[in-house]
Order: sequence, then C-alpha cells, then structure tokens
Amino acid sequence: MLNYWRVVILATIVFGSILAIGMKAYPYGRNGVEIAYIAKDSPARGVLEQGMIITQLNDKQVKNVESWNKMISNISGNITLIANGKRYTLNVNESLGIYVVDIERTNIDFGLDLKGGTRILLKPKENATKDMIDQIISTLQTRANLYGLKEMHFYPVRGIDGNYYVQIEMAGVKGNVIEELLSTEGKFEAKVSKPVSITNGKGSIQLGSNFYDVTTLANGSVVVNNSVIDPGEKFVLQNIEFEYINSTANEALFLAK
Repeated sequence: MLNYWRVVILATIVFGSILAIGMKAYPYGRNGVEIAYIAKDSPARGVLEQGMIITQLNDKQVKNVESWNKMISNISGNITLIANGKRYTLNVNESLGIYVVDIERTNIDFGLDLKGGTRILLKPKENATKDMIDQIISTLQTRANLYGLKEMHFYPVRGIDGNYYVQIEMAGVKGNVIEELLSTEGKFEAKVSKPVSITNGKGSIQLGSNFYDVTTLANGSVVVNNSVIDPGEKFVLQNIEFEYINSTANEALFLAK
C-alpha cells in the first residue's frame, strides 16, 4: 500500500512539472514571431519595440520565423502589420530591418545554441582587471536596457592567457547587428528619445530593474529622483546622461545619450 501511494505522489509531481513547463500564456495566439532587434535605419525604429509579437503582415498570418522571412523578402512600399494586437503602417525603402525569433513554446530557456543567434567575444584594448570588466559589463547592460534589448546578455570570461574578456550573446540576430550596436556612434553617443507616460502628474523612468520617479510641475519643470529639472537641463542616472525636453499632461519627453 505504501509503495502504491509513493507511485501516485511521484506521478502527480511529474504531471505537475510537465504542466508547469508546457502551460505558457499566449495573449496574441500561438502563431507569430517575437521582435528580437530593430535596426537603426528601420522604419519600425521608434514605432515598435523588442519583445512585441507580430502576428500579421499585409493581412497575412505570420506563423513562425520561416514564414516571416519568406514574407519580407523583396518587400517594399507601404506595409501593414499587427504587433501586440495593434495595427501599424510602415513605409519600407530598402529593408524592413526587423529581426525576429520564434515564440517560446514552453517555459524552458533552451539557450543560444538551440534558439539560434550570435555569440561575440570582446577583447579590451588593454589588459583589464576583473573589476574593470564588471564595470564595462554594467555599462553595456545599462545601455542595452535603455534600448530595450532584453535578449542581449553579457558575461565575464577569463582566457587561458589569464586575460579577461566580455562575452556577448543575443538570440535571433546575426553578428553584424551586435557589431552595429557596439561600434557605431549612434549606439553610444546619439541621443535616444525616452518618453515617460504621465498619469495624474506622475510617472517613472525605468533603467533595467530600477525605477526613478518623475513628477511634472505647473511651471513646465519636472522632479526626477528628488531633483528639480528645467526644460533643456541635463542630469545623470546610472552613468547615462539625460536631457529633459518638455512635458504634457500625458507624457514627459527626455533624450538619453
């Protein structure tokens, strides 16, 4: 009898584990692709975001990455797509510039080798200590968070030569995309629009897992992280320089460098 209950308990645990792995929510359906990265010259830049689910392109259903790649080959002119349940219209000149990955079918992270993507090893110009590498990774991660690149990961690696390196991994993209992110001036120097939604005079700037309170004032200034900021004034959060532009009842606009 005791062995019988052991079998029942074990079967229940196994069944529950299978359900936990397989029961994944699909708010936009099981078909579609997830945006992994939007190129800097893409018409979708500033309109769509990484992580959004594209389910239709020109009123045709997008099933997976394979069907997406076929649909966007030689595409040009005005197109319509549905992402996160909303319809968008874009004008494509040379390239759509949207890199996608298949929607995760389970709650398991299969890793880069199975999902596909790019792995790059960066070597500092000079020998760097572990603390220096950690600081570099912290800066890169903050920049990636600012751009909404949730699938970009950074790891410290020590080679057999004793030197430290930075390993960068990103699913669903080719090597040239990461090179673009790291090497072009636009990635690290150009100013990026950072709008903040305002409700009842309050909002927040999100950098990674950190939130910084934003409060709008009647004179057009804002309070950020307990400091009053006037239009055109600059301030720094997590080593990122921001410039406050203006605000309305619904939004405060910042530029991040």
